[in-house]
Order: sequence, then structure tokens, then C-alpha cells
Amino acid sequence: SPTAAEFAKLADNWWIDLNIALANEIALLSEQLGVDAMDVITAANTLPKGQHNVNILYPGAGVGGSCLLKDPWFVANLGDQYGLNLETPRSSRRVNKKMPSHMVDLAENELGGLDGSEIAILGYAFKAETDDTRNTPAAEIIDELINRGSELRVTDPYVPTDVIESETGISPSRLPEALADADAVLIVTAHDQYRSLSVEQLEEYINTTDSVIVDGRFVFDPDEFNETSLRYCGVGRGVQNE
Repeated sequence: SPTAAEFAKLADNWWIDLNIALANEIALLSEQLGVDAMDVITAANTLPKGQHNVNILYPGAGVGGSCLLKDPWFVANLGDQYGLNLETPRSSRRVNKKMPSHMVDLAENELGGLDGSEIAILGYAFKAETDDTRNTPAAEIIDELINRGSELRVTDPYVPTDVIESETGISPSRLPEALADADAVLIVTAHDQYRSLSVEQLEEYINTTDSVIVDGRFVFDPDEFNETSLRYCGVGRGVQNE
């Protein structure tokens, strides 16, 4: 029926947002336990359950776009209309809403404070390999970094300059200029341009000691930083090369 078809679409996005929230809370607890969330999730996903294996998605810097932000609230409000207090859509929204602030917290903890820090933001689009900035978590990260006293450089190979300027008030930079002398680099979007960077290239572009890479999209392997001057801090992955 049309109602069932429409509900199926809502159920998809309800599940995705809730699954990401589970991954994010696995990441938060992994940081406290001193384990790598990706090891935990990869191992958990080997368990057969029903017709398929368990399928926990990836944690990260935050959820963007249109559907995952509105559909869980649509479901929660729909439940209210029928006297149902649906907990899971509200829970997923609360958890996922916290992740941009967590990215900023990771940077602040590693730098010992953000006031006067030079921060490079890699990626402004909410989705890799697109120019889509709808509800991008990068906007929240940028606002919070500014509020905590950071000086920012933003780069994104897909989003037009005028869009970034109009939405953030910051004139975007090319990748090498954004990275130069940065105290911290926050990876917010998993564009292939960033995945193709070697750690050696990253170190060369930054060209300063003791910078921290805050990886919100699992772009780099933490072990690659062992022989560099850079520290790696990934969501759910702890700190490498302290």
C-alpha cells in the first residue's frame, strides 16, 4: 500500500541513523577502553545472524544530509500521534548530534587548548565525492572551533568557493595552503583526494612538528604515523605516536 511503501522508506533511514548511533557509541566506549573501534566492529560483523552477518556501520564526525536528520524525528512525531513514545529514533538523533562536538573535543584534548590554534578542516561537504553541504557536520565543527578561539582554514575539492564563504564566512584554501603549519588537521569528509595522500605527503605539507591529525572518517591507518612527527587521533581509535 502507499502507506506501507512510505513507512518502508522511513524505516530505512530510521535503521541507518540508529546503526550509526550504535557505531558512534562503540567508538566512544572504545576510546575509554583503549581499543580500536574498527577492530571491534570488523570482528562483530563476522557473526552470522539471520540471513546475513551482523552489519554495524562506521562511526564518524557526524551525520549530514536531509533524510537521516529529519526522518527519525518524523517517525518519533508520528508515534506521538498514536500515543507511542518511540525511544530509538530520539536516541539515535541525540547520539549522532554529539559527534561534531566530540571531534572538537579530541582536538582540544590533544592540543591542550584551542585558543589561538591554527586548524585545517579537510572537507566541507557532508558526503564524500560530492558538493552536497546540506546539514553538513563540518558547519557545526567550524562554529564550535571558532567559539573556542581557533583560527581556521577550510578546504574541499568539490564545494564551490562562494558556497563555503557564504555558509562559514571563511575563504577556502587549496589543500597545501590549508595544511601548512597547522596545529591540528580535522578530517571531516572522506574525499578520495585525502585518501590518496600518503602520510609522508601530509607531513611535508604541514611542515611543523607535533601536529595532530583528528581523523573523523577513517581515512588513514593509525600505524602509518609511528615513524612521523605527527600524532594521529581517530574517532574510536585513540591516539597513535603520543
